[in-house]
Amino acid sequence: MGKQKESSGWLGDLIESFREFTKERRIAEYERIGRFDLAAKLTLELYGLGAAMRVYESAFEVSPVNRNYTIDYPEIAHAAATLARQASRSEKLWRVMDLYERAIKIYSKAHSLGGFFESDKYAVKLAHEAAELAIKNGDRSSAIRFYENADVADIDSHAKMRNAAAQLAEKDIWNTAQAIHNYEAAHNFDRAAQLAEERGYVEKAIENYERAGNISRAAQLAIKNGYIERAVQLYEIAGMFDEADELIAKTPHINRQKKGYEEAILQYGLDISFKKDVAAVLAKRIGNMMEADRYYKEAMWTLDRFDDYSLRAAKLAERMEKYDVAISYYQKGGFHSSAIKLAERIGWSRERINDLHESEIRYHENKGNIDIAVALAEHNFGIQRAIQVFRNTHKYADGIEYVMKKLGIEAAIKFGEDVCLFEDAAKLAKKTSPGRAMLVYERGTQHYIGAGMFSWAVYLAKGSGDSELLKSVCEECIKRTRFAFEWDAIAAAEYAETIGDYERAKKFRAIAKTLPMTDD
Repeated sequence: MGKQKESSGWLGDLIESFREFTKERRIAEYERIGRFDLAAKLTLELYGLGAAMRVYESAFEVSPVNRNYTIDYPEIAHAAATLARQASRSEKLWRVMDLYERAIKIYSKAHSLGGFFESDKYAVKLAHEAAELAIKNGDRSSAIRFYENADVADIDSHAKMRNAAAQLAEKDIWNTAQAIHNYEAAHNFDRAAQLAEERGYVEKAIENYERAGNISRAAQLAIKNGYIERAVQLYEIAGMFDEADELIAKTPHINRQKKGYEEAILQYGLDISFKKDVAAVLAKRIGNMMEADRYYKEAMWTLDRFDDYSLRAAKLAERMEKYDVAISYYQKGGFHSSAIKLAERIGWSRERINDLHESEIRYHENKGNIDIAVALAEHNFGIQRAIQVFRNTHKYADGIEYVMKKLGIEAAIKFGEDVCLFEDAAKLAKKTSPGRAMLVYERGTQHYIGAGMFSWAVYLAKGSGDSELLKSVCEECIKRTRFAFEWDAIAAAEYAETIGDYERAKKFRAIAKTLPMTDD
């Protein structure tokens, strides 16, 4: 009996090993044909959550040259997020955090490779979920770190993450420096300055008030804490020369004669922190016009290398009466209204100003500010240009609502058909007549059949509620299906079952067993 049991155990292990081997081969095959959802499902069963997440990550490593299928990146990103949420119910906190972070990175990749415009919105939502989970488990530092490290591409989303990290860090007095750093990373310089002042970080407060453009507050804080020379510099940098002169007059030990100004000019001229424009103004004050012109040119060259300083460069160019250059810098920094106002003031042609309006619309399209882009497009170019915004940003459902409101139901139906939202278009058409709706359903099914998207055609036919349309669509899908692989025959069987033709369905399933999974 003992020998028989041992043999049975050995055989059981062998069978189990064979099953695992078979599943591994199926995983590899699923990945090869682009069915990462099925590969991840099997991998989860065999190796767990981390390995399943790796399957989703691998989808982004496949070169388009080496595959004959289309990857649905948004679908993969959502699946990865679901996996992370699943982990939160069973895994240790550090493991959950890792999976959430990987899922957020997948959203970022989906954005860059697949044009997934909503990716950062979902990434931020995931980050908040993970942080709340960490806080619930009493681990605030992990939540802060998670916000800091999460990888999102959009500037606004990045700012939200860093602000969230700063607000968490702010709750602990010993995390003040970290909170200030995160506010700075979010370009929330006002709050960074206020917090630094409240907690006694005087130099940081002065620095951030300056960066926020609140020069008066920065200078007052510098004076209050005895940094008189710093206050003078702040006033000079901001072009507040009357205030600088008044402070110099009140403080004899820093009273500047001509030599003092020359030293200041040299200091600002050599400074790499973009203060050459101040050197130019100071040189102009003491009558050295050649020196002023030289520093103006150097300041423009320095500022040109840094996007963050485009507004300062634009104002400097405007002061130098280089208006075309100023307009280009306003655009570069996203200050389109300033560019347009300047162009109108200096008498640009309507055609050139329209180009600026177009640039502003495209800027907001790319930033995902759809409402602003639509309002600008409608105001400057009319309704058709506003509709184009919805097309450009793939906000088709919102586009249908807009067209309905502006141009009426018929135009909305046509827009829905044009962008292949046949189901939405048909629902609108029902308000006109059932016959009109059925015509939209028929066009939609024919479109999907023509594109080889049989499942979508059947889905749309089912939604129509017309059994005759459903039957004709299923018949046409079966007729066009080539039984090259297993899933072709299975799909045909499912279409046959949908219309109650169980004999044909049985026949197709039998055929499926004789066909390969893929083309080896």
